[in-house]
Amino acid sequence: KSWTAPAISLSSSIKSFNLKELKQERIHILTSAALLQVTNPMCIVFLLSLFPQFIDPKGSYVQQVSLIIAMFVITCWFVHIAYSYSAAAAADRWMTKNFSLWLNKISGFLFWLISVSILVKMF
Repeated sequence: KSWTAPAISLSSSIKSFNLKELKQERIHILTSAALLQVTNPMCIVFLLSLFPQFIDPKGSYVQQVSLIIAMFVITCWFVHIAYSYSAAAAADRWMTKNFSLWLNKISGFLFWLISVSILVKMF
């Protein structure tokens, strides 16, 4: 279906907000994203498996954990800022019908590659 899907322009599907709705929407997105990450078991397991190997048992536990958490949060923040600015900079090109057509063709081709690799591994 991806291969034959019609190209669409995403710029026509963007809705406009007034300032009050935009502020409420941002707050809602931020709080729901924060709640999702705090309750995400994969993130908790990852951090619990990653952090202990960088903690010196002879040093101050609170100071070391605080430093590791601060470094992790700052790194994640910079990565997400870079993602969002990259997406905003490329949005004009990504919302065209031409990009949608190429994206459909590439994703359709990748789905075919996945299915061929499954067939090859079965035999």
